[in-house]
Order: sequence, then C-alpha cells, then structure tokens
Amino acid sequence: MGVSQGWGVRVELTCEVCSKKFLVTKGRAEISKHCSRKCHNSAAGIKGGKAGKGKIMPYVPKPHMILRNKLIKYKGKDSGNWKGDNVGYYGLHMWIKSNFGIPTKCENCGAEKSVQWSNKDHKYTRMREDWEQLCSSCHQKYDHRILKGVDIPFDRKNRSVRLIKSLTSLNNTI
Repeated sequence: MGVSQGWGVRVELTCEVCSKKFLVTKGRAEISKHCSRKCHNSAAGIKGGKAGKGKIMPYVPKPHMILRNKLIKYKGKDSGNWKGDNVGYYGLHMWIKSNFGIPTKCENCGAEKSVQWSNKDHKYTRMREDWEQLCSSCHQKYDHRILKGVDIPFDRKNRSVRLIKSLTSLNNTI
C-alpha cells in the first residue's frame, strides 16, 4: 500500500495528464491529481509559469481597506482630533499640503526646485489667499524682510547688485 520515508505513510498515485506514477502523503491522496506543476498547468490550460499566472482575478477589497474607506468620512472637521485654529505649525502645514497640494512652482521667480508653502502675513489661517508657493531662497528672503525688517531684494533679477546696495545701506544706518 504505502511507502514510509520519514514523511509518514506515502501513497502511490497516477498523474491524470502524463500517466506517470508519483508518491504523496496519505493526507493528500484524495487531493493530488498531478505529478508536477507542469502537468497541473497543462491541465489548467496555463502556458508556462506558475498556476494562476496570467489570469485576471476579480478585485475583492480587503477588510482593512473597507474600514479605511468608511473612516474617510471622519476626515477634517468631522474628525475627533480636529483642533481648528489651535493647530500647531507642522499640523497646519500638513493640512495645507493635503488640501492645496504640493507646491510646484515659485510664484516669485518661477523656480521649480525646493518649493514650499509660505504664509503671507504669518497669522497662519486656513485660507488659500494667505498662502503662496515660494522656493526656499525667496521664502527665506520674504520672512527675513517681514520678520526682521531687513530689506533683502526679493527678485532674482540683478540680485547681486541689489543685495550689495541693500547691505551697504543697512550698514550705513547702523
């Protein structure tokens, strides 16, 4: 009946495709029909590769995705974690990015690298009119001018000449 080779009792079966004899454990005797993956694939009508490869499977959402889609309605003001105007600096910047998008082009010089959201009046409201897209260079100059009262040129045209003029005029007033 069966052969034992350390795997428990094995049963000899015949492949339905190539009629080759093969061994399986006693528990798989009723399930196994093929001697190899190649025979299984040819019986399933699959050319080469693994079984199921090339077949289009229907989309079935996973339970955690269903839960996530239900929780989307609790986003923003409907969320239990909503802080309104008491939000911190980084939380507000995350909200700005998620609602207004990632900044792509500097509104001042047109640069497309290292562009950031800049608050115009430093009151940090959630209104789009209070925010502008600036590259890091223009953002730094804008904040320096607004917060410290130092007039550093804000555009890139003739930057070096204007910077020298502004720094010399600043030194003369000090």
